[in-house]
Amino acid sequence: MVKYFFCSNAKLIANLATVFIPFKYIRKSVRKKLFKKLINNELIKNINKIIQNNKNPIIIYLGLLSYFDPMTQRPHHIFRKLADKGFIIFWPDYKVLKLTKVADNIYIFPVVCIDTMLNIEKDKIIYIVAHYYLESAQYFISLLKQVRKLKIIYDYIDDLSLFGKSTQKQCQKVLSFVKNANALFLASADKLYDELARIVPKDSLLSSKNAVNIEDFHRKQYTLPIKLNPIV
Repeated sequence: MVKYFFCSNAKLIANLATVFIPFKYIRKSVRKKLFKKLINNELIKNINKIIQNNKNPIIIYLGLLSYFDPMTQRPHHIFRKLADKGFIIFWPDYKVLKLTKVADNIYIFPVVCIDTMLNIEKDKIIYIVAHYYLESAQYFISLLKQVRKLKIIYDYIDDLSLFGKSTQKQCQKVLSFVKNANALFLASADKLYDELARIVPKDSLLSSKNAVNIEDFHRKQYTLPIKLNPIV
């Protein structure tokens, strides 16, 4: 009974606590649980409204790259194109405390809600980049195991030999799991394509090479230097 009361009245308890008890005196673990309960409830309510009339699977980015990174990265490009095709994208970000729309069909949400997102009752595709993992490989794999009918887009965009041995080891653990899942593999260069071709079925592997979108650099009006014309 006591457990039910606290679970079902989390919002009321949190509000009373901020009035009668200085927040700094509430145990850190309790603060975290109350906060997570509140934003998870709000997240589920808002997401259900967003996805209710969309027949496509939702796409969840699972990684550390912030949407607000100063440089427009490969995930930004891929997600914008998928959003144009009618897919709804959800991107975890440490810089937000609530579900936030940042573009048509693209939403960012608090990282603390990642478990809730992965258990939303909707077909989903998990997009991961080969080395942008949340915490450890073990934790990352535990998240993937939560997803029913798991479908993955695994984007191999950088040569892992450029990273330290610890990062390489983490990446290999995740790849060992993903290659046995229902996954589509993307490779951003011929060398990376050849590496994946040795360990995953070729009918699940695509070459998707990197390119520069000049529109991402249009901060001000300017004239392109003549020497850049041949490569634009």
